[in-house]
Amino acid sequence: IRSEVLTTLFRSAYKKSGAVGPGADLSGAFLNTAYLRGADLQGANLRGAYLSGTDLTGANLQGAALSGSNMKGVFLVGANLRDARLNGVELEGADLRAADLTGASLDNIPSIAGVDFTLVQGLSDSTRAMLCGYSGKDLGTWNSFTRTNTKSSLFSNLTDI
Repeated sequence: IRSEVLTTLFRSAYKKSGAVGPGADLSGAFLNTAYLRGADLQGANLRGAYLSGTDLTGANLQGAALSGSNMKGVFLVGANLRDARLNGVELEGADLRAADLTGASLDNIPSIAGVDFTLVQGLSDSTRAMLCGYSGKDLGTWNSFTRTNTKSSLFSNLTDI
């Protein structure tokens, strides 16, 4: 029983310590331009976090709560975002090339201007249609890093166009 109590206490303290790892509580954290390539943030709470310009290439964000966070210009190339909650995220200029968005929630995103969705996996037809409903300005904006516009990136891996 003692080891179970210590394990429970450790998990609770770890989640609230600001440590970066699975299940971490980083809500509201200032992580702008942080280098978190390959980080395991599965199930982490990043609600309202400041992640603009952060390099999360290849990171595991499966089941992470990112709602309301600032992810402008974030690098999520090849990241695992399965079942992540991205509701209301500021996503302008983000690089999502080859990211896995299977089951991810993408509701109420203010703007997708300059987001690169090239080769994104798991984007449902209904989510793709919702994203294509954004303004022509959003869809026509170029990603300054990848040099592609949002609209063309949304259709990059479809063969039946």
